[in-house]
Amino acid sequence: MDKTIIVSIIGGIALIATNIFTAIVTARQTTKREQKKNDAEFKFKIAEYAIEHPEKLLQIEKQLAIGILMVEDIDIRIRKYIIPNNRIQIGRNETCDIILDNPYISNEHCAIYSNSDKVYVEDLISTNGTLVNGEKIDLKVVLKDGDEIKIEDRIIQYKKLSS
Repeated sequence: MDKTIIVSIIGGIALIATNIFTAIVTARQTTKREQKKNDAEFKFKIAEYAIEHPEKLLQIEKQLAIGILMVEDIDIRIRKYIIPNNRIQIGRNETCDIILDNPYISNEHCAIYSNSDKVYVEDLISTNGTLVNGEKIDLKVVLKDGDEIKIEDRIIQYKKLSS
């Protein structure tokens, strides 16, 4: 066989492999986006339920959540989020659980998570930092009921669900 034919065949195989790989990656990204959307809808429904039925907060906390975040938006509106009993990310990126639209906020700015009985906020090496009660944090700190997290012009208050 001629070398040019072999090179053409190899090039064709490489092109087919690239197309298959691209299709797989695109399918995975779509699945992740759909999962994120479903997770967000579920979290919103849980938050709505908890706000409407405060007597159920202890039960929700034991099963699903570790606290509530109250985010003061730039239009002075307060958004409430139930913090699930796992890690959530806050930032500008659309993949974050709480998206804050401000060019000075990093794409993945900070994370909030639980480790047994403690809740932590961790700065994800953001450009402009994360403050807790006015103090800049280096890595992570334990959150207490009523603590204020400041990310640029946004104030987020942490509320523990039960004592």
